[in-house]
Amino acid sequence: MATIKRAGQTLRVIAGKAWITFDGEDRLVLAGQEIVLEPDLDAAIMSALGDESLVYRINESLGK
Repeated sequence: MATIKRAGQTLRVIAGKAWITFDGEDRLVLAGQEIVLEPDLDAAIMSALGDESLVYRINESLGK
């Protein structure tokens, strides 16, 4: 499990499946998909889903 501060960055799943929770909602992000973590005081919580290893990359927002 990982806690990610939300600052407008893009999280891209390279391999595996990510279960991400923020704003009171759960999201499933599969390999090849991405999600934007809009700036907010509440962090996103991310866990790997299933037996496959989760590999992901976070690209910082361009506005920084």
